[in-house]
Amino acid sequence: MELLDLYQQQRSGRSWSFCADDFAILRKCMRSSELGTTPLPNFFLRNATTSSVDPLYTKASVAFVHLPKSGGTSVEEFLFPIVGQQGFSFGTQIGVPHCSEFTKAAHVLSTSKNRLFLYSKRTFGLHEFAPKDKPFMYVTWLREPVDRIVSAYYYIKKTRPMFHTMFMKYVVKSRNLTECLQKIGNDHFPEFDNNFVRLLQFGTFPDVDAAFEDCCGSAGELSAVPAVGEKHYLIARENLRNNLAFVGLLEEFKLSQDMLGYVLGKPALRTDVQVNTNPHKTVLTDFERREIERMNYWDIKLYQDAKEVFEQQKERYQEMLKKFGI
Repeated sequence: MELLDLYQQQRSGRSWSFCADDFAILRKCMRSSELGTTPLPNFFLRNATTSSVDPLYTKASVAFVHLPKSGGTSVEEFLFPIVGQQGFSFGTQIGVPHCSEFTKAAHVLSTSKNRLFLYSKRTFGLHEFAPKDKPFMYVTWLREPVDRIVSAYYYIKKTRPMFHTMFMKYVVKSRNLTECLQKIGNDHFPEFDNNFVRLLQFGTFPDVDAAFEDCCGSAGELSAVPAVGEKHYLIARENLRNNLAFVGLLEEFKLSQDMLGYVLGKPALRTDVQVNTNPHKTVLTDFERREIERMNYWDIKLYQDAKEVFEQQKERYQEMLKKFGI
């Protein structure tokens, strides 16, 4: 029986289930001595001999961890042409926006002979299902957390995602950002609550993986969305430092493009970053800033870690440009 068929059989009879249950079944069905690889380390910070082009990185499957409202769509737009030049055949670009797609992506990754480009929010954790003999790497992009939350708020207000009960309850039906934050209070609305820590620890603590509209049955059930704490942050920080091949920043978008193109062995095909802006509100009230910072305490710490990693990458990148005369 195919692994994916076995997984579906195990889940049969349940209209929905918690992410923790689903991933326990997935790991059980896909357990194999041939699967599960270590993601490639940071290209610029690794201890290997310096090289302008490293075949491990230029031949690896690439998973882009997309933190919403951090320039990720623009990153995907310039990555598609790059991976298209490197032998990624038709059908090997797979979007993974939700947990349901994660299962399908894991199955394709475990059986495909081709390089894959996996992108969107739910890609972290797929290395568990990659063949041991094939290189695999993650890249990601971050944005200053307070700015990201403000951008997310106005984007949700504009697009009005009717399918998501939590979005409707907290954002769409609020008159302004202050009222939205007051409604959230001590609840854990993942879009506004340490979302990047949630994404980057994915699979380690399945109880916090209720971050999207198709997770844990009903996204409106707040009991299914636990708080993020220090133990989750420490895992996310470990992954950021040791299991990501590259970390980009929205605030350094052009340079981040160039550096990622270097990692992939291709010049970055420049695209302008598209950032959601709101011309009618540029200054936060003290309450709004305080609440956003409170809700995203661990994301703010992780962003500071990311800035440190980025500066180290930048220094190494500039050294490599001089060494190789590029």
